[in-house]
Amino acid sequence: MKRKIINFRDIGGFSNDSNQFIKEKQIYRAGNLSQIKSISPAFSSYKISTVIDLRTLVEKGYHYTRYDFKNVVNVPLVDKSRQLLNRKTLKLISGKATEKDLENLMIDTYKNMALYCQDEINTIFSLLTEEKNFPLLIHCSAGKDRTGFIVALIQLLLEIPYQIVLTHYLASNDHVTKSLRGPARLLKIISFNRLDDQTLKPITTVRKEYLDAALDLIYAKHSSIEAFLVTDCNMSIDDINKIKDNLLS
Repeated sequence: MKRKIINFRDIGGFSNDSNQFIKEKQIYRAGNLSQIKSISPAFSSYKISTVIDLRTLVEKGYHYTRYDFKNVVNVPLVDKSRQLLNRKTLKLISGKATEKDLENLMIDTYKNMALYCQDEINTIFSLLTEEKNFPLLIHCSAGKDRTGFIVALIQLLLEIPYQIVLTHYLASNDHVTKSLRGPARLLKIISFNRLDDQTLKPITTVRKEYLDAALDLIYAKHSSIEAFLVTDCNMSIDDINKIKDNLLS
């Protein structure tokens, strides 16, 4: 069953330097859930209580979720700066982009999540403070960028070493290759086939540089992810402690 869901993984099982482990079977991550049938005994075994959907309403229309989840919270992570929707970007996508152009586009996407999505991050992490919301599933379309960023923040808050967080993040490259053939094909059509597979690779993969771009912005201002969540995202210390109590063993 897991092989049918894009990038479906447990984010737990990793330990921090205090020998505390992220509890397994508490938070799962994935891409879109359109592969799950409306009735799925196999998926029901995960007993998901809450789904955090990071997609926009337009994306949800493309990949409709048939499974009847009890609690779905839609928290779209979008580029509020609108920098990624301007004429220059559309011109790049239409066929004049280089691989480096698209890599820079993705780096800007990650930076903008760190700069402009504090309210959404607050909503997501507030859900982690309540034990009733677990097990919980976080997903977007491919489960690699928006989901990857949020999962990295959770793991880093729980003081999982950066290298382990990075390895987990980069594992999306082993899970989403086939699922991105459709979007890549669409971009090729839009560009009249001027964008080849190599040029599109920055969009169809995740890279260390992407996650680092967002984290560098955060760490330039804050000493830790906890400080970022408290200062920029209006989480309380009590909220942080509840999250740690819920997710660490």
